[in-house]
Amino acid sequence: NNEDGFWMLNQSKLVIQAVNSFDLDRVLPLGVRVAEGGLIKFSLDDFENLEELEHVYLHDKETGVYRDLRVHDYEVNVALGEHLNRFEIVFNNSVLNVATNVIDESIDVWYSNSQNGIVVKNPKQERIESITMFNVLGQGVYNSNVSSNKVNYNLETGVLSTGGYIIKVKTSKGILTTKVLVK
Repeated sequence: NNEDGFWMLNQSKLVIQAVNSFDLDRVLPLGVRVAEGGLIKFSLDDFENLEELEHVYLHDKETGVYRDLRVHDYEVNVALGEHLNRFEIVFNNSVLNVATNVIDESIDVWYSNSQNGIVVKNPKQERIESITMFNVLGQGVYNSNVSSNKVNYNLETGVLSTGGYIIKVKTSKGILTTKVLVK
């Protein structure tokens, strides 16, 4: 197929994959082949033998986004070609080490390395009061009192040092925090 998704195992592209043992720390690398660049969608249509799992996350390693596919689909723009190391399925997001108050799973927040800025997708147009970014030492490196309910925000932070950062989005309903990687 010109467009396809597959599991990556030992450099092999597999359509079906089974594992002989399972735990919540398991990571399942996912490859994607795209014939034309543009929007692709990940969704979870069926779920067998692991009904007790609370979460099934798609981890977009490029944007740092974790999306629980049991709750929401994940849509993202990708360039044409094969993406063999960008996506993975994980079953916990404890690697974030950030207590996340999920105010609305429809708000997506990530850091775009190509744009040197914070991207916020707010399709339900929740009122966003402020967006703040901290380094791992807790020092504020960016703050914006946006006070708006726009659908899309692209906030240029300028060039930042490579490393982990925390983005905090304050809305009228609460606070959403997520950890991102700046490359």
